Amino acid sequence: MSRVIVRFFLNGQPVSTKPLTSQDNLKTAREKLKEKMSGSQQFLTKEGDLIDINEEDSFTIEDVIDSSRIINIKEKEDKKELKIKLNDKLFKTIELDKKTKLSDVRKSIQNIPESAHFYTLDNEIIEKDEEETFLVENIINNDEINLKNEKGMDTITIGIYLDGESFMKKQFDKNISLSDIRKKLEIVTCITKGFIFEDEERNKIQRENEKSLKLSSILYDNKINITTEMSDTSSNNNTTSVGSPCNTTTHNTSSNNTTTVPRKNVPIEGSIRLESHEKGKLKIYLYPNEPFNQKEENEAIAILVVGQTGSGKTTLLNSFVNALYGIKITDDFRYIIINEDNSEQNRDQSKSQTSKVSIYNIKRTKRTPPIKIIDTPGFGDTRGIEYDKEITNQIKEAFETKVLDLNAICFVAQSSNPRLTASQKYIFGNIIDLFGKDVKKNFIAMLTFCDGEDPQIINSLQSKDCIFSSIIPEINEPWYLKFNNSAIFANKTKDEFTQMFWQLGMKNFDEFIKKLKKLPRISLKQSREVLKRREQIKTQIEGLRISLNNGISKMSEIEQTCEQFYLNRDKVNNNQDFTFTVTIEEQVKFVLKRGEYVTNCLKCNRTCHYPCYISGDVKDRCYCIGDNGYCNVCGCHYTQHANSEYRYEYREKTKEQTAQEVLERYNEGIKGMASAENLLNKLEDEYIKIQMDCYDKEVEIIKCINILSSIALNDKITSSNEYLDQLIQTENDEKKSGYKERIEGYKQLKQANEIIEDIMRKSSSKKSKEEIKTEVEIKMNELKQGEKSTLGKSIQKMRSMFLSEKQIIK
Repeated sequence: MSRVIVRFFLNGQPVSTKPLTSQDNLKTAREKLKEKMSGSQQFLTKEGDLIDINEEDSFTIEDVIDSSRIINIKEKEDKKELKIKLNDKLFKTIELDKKTKLSDVRKSIQNIPESAHFYTLDNEIIEKDEEETFLVENIINNDEINLKNEKGMDTITIGIYLDGESFMKKQFDKNISLSDIRKKLEIVTCITKGFIFEDEERNKIQRENEKSLKLSSILYDNKINITTEMSDTSSNNNTTSVGSPCNTTTHNTSSNNTTTVPRKNVPIEGSIRLESHEKGKLKIYLYPNEPFNQKEENEAIAILVVGQTGSGKTTLLNSFVNALYGIKITDDFRYIIINEDNSEQNRDQSKSQTSKVSIYNIKRTKRTPPIKIIDTPGFGDTRGIEYDKEITNQIKEAFETKVLDLNAICFVAQSSNPRLTASQKYIFGNIIDLFGKDVKKNFIAMLTFCDGEDPQIINSLQSKDCIFSSIIPEINEPWYLKFNNSAIFANKTKDEFTQMFWQLGMKNFDEFIKKLKKLPRISLKQSREVLKRREQIKTQIEGLRISLNNGISKMSEIEQTCEQFYLNRDKVNNNQDFTFTVTIEEQVKFVLKRGEYVTNCLKCNRTCHYPCYISGDVKDRCYCIGDNGYCNVCGCHYTQHANSEYRYEYREKTKEQTAQEVLERYNEGIKGMASAENLLNKLEDEYIKIQMDCYDKEVEIIKCINILSSIALNDKITSSNEYLDQLIQTENDEKKSGYKERIEGYKQLKQANEIIEDIMRKSSSKKSKEEIKTEVEIKMNELKQGEKSTLGKSIQKMRSMFLSEKQIIK
């Protein structure tokens, strides 16, 4: 029975980690989780089915644990047997969860008459377009739910006109009072108490009369009028309402006059004015980014925004919140949601204006349900590949802890690029690398800085040498949207061009909102697995590189040692000592910078993963640790690994040593030629061990690559070396600040690509361990038995064999 560390997740959130054996049953697991798990919670199978508590002793850990060593638990639904009454007569008895939406109840009970409506506990009709917002628990009374069939009743659909313009359509009974209509409008719209009913002659209805007046008293041509024009008998004063996106400002002029003022937006409660952002008459307010409650979290549209540094992503998002809240060009303020005032990069436009993955919660508006925006730092700024890796780690961490599913992946790019540069192709590839195949329909290309013409970048994105072209056929039309945000924060609001671009900008966002509402929410489980596999491959490649370099160093040591012992064979025969110099690999410690982490093996005294994002000493989720709990670099169990203040590297150095020291290191009292023979045997064993170690690592890498290819949106594992060569050349030509470090990063990436490509090229005809070992033994025998003239040839043959098998440049 294998020991395994199991992670338990309740409704998608981690609750506990426990050591168990693969044959332990779920009853045992429940006992260990007794402080974390209640009787109303059940284990799930790998397929997501509930396991009955009475059957837990027949399921083992091995039966239900997934590849990430996770067992899922779910809260049992709070189902209750309820009576559905139609017109006060029993219609159906059914088991329902109290949290079920009324819209879902209607779908599940197929024979509910189309004309029937649910009613609240106050006996008020619930319109069909309101059923999405009501739960069973909101209307249940003594285990009963009331439906009324309105066929034969005097119910009609009316048009509601606000200030003379068509506002909405809604269904009411003709005999409903105006006060009840007001209540319903206040629930489903952003209109507050500041509106007045009008009769057919446009006479205003006093508020105190609404309860006694019926809808039929003001209905004409199946429509009614309401207005925000106010009438008052008080002295001159000004009143400003603050609150929703539909705030109005009303100026009362005299006891007998009514002045109509267009509705005007005012900043919502909690927004903070940022005078440092203001460059003219427009006031700038920071939108209050407040956590969602559970209902808002469940209903929110979640969008991830990714793009290259300088693509206009920050301005796009700041403009978006203004569109959501119906801000008009005539309003004297604008919102922003991203405030980079205090960041160092705000002063350097070559660096991303967003420094970390940030989440912005936009509350429900008249136009949309709640919207969760996950904003990411821009790829490809002057901080180079290492910063891009940091961004990827941040996104992976967000996928695991904060963002479990998404509606849309918004891919932001400038519209004016007629063809993609090598840098842009590399960056676009990095972005696509983040995701699994199952999210490709949820991509939206958001093209910024657009004008009236077709964006030039469209042809670039559709070209075969751009990875994004493979996704476009899968995206529902339109696959791209155009944006121009130049007028959103412009001060010259009366300028003809500003007004034109304002209208264009708002039209763009109308299309975007329309598309967002149609996109389904999709889990990021596969994307999380893709990111995990990519990092595992990178870590394994680094381990393989170190092993290969050590192997080459060992080959060099064998060559130099054999050469010296051959040249001094007479001294060896006579047990005489002599001194010679060899090149060896020496392990060196490097102290980590503040905020850096590492995974070191305490048993092997080596670094298995650097940099690591796990700050603690429990390394079971480190990228170097495989699904079985063992390290893919050194082979030790994860419990043998920990964080440290330093990392290990290997450096070449020359070392002077005596023959006696070498013989004592490898022999136990053997002298003369027998001693030399024994030495060669020991060197041979070391060499074969390194060969076998490299072989095992290649097999693991191939396995990981095949899994990644089956689930990744970008099934290409490596970046094109052609792009990397162009990037290196560009950096050498421009010599911008930090270019040497960036070039070194590109070269390291090229080396990793070459290793992967060589492994995959040979994988179909790869030699077995036994074949490799036999070849090595033959070469070693030639080495030991040959004369001086053939010794060098044999050593060279060995070196050629080794290098051709591994294909790596030290």
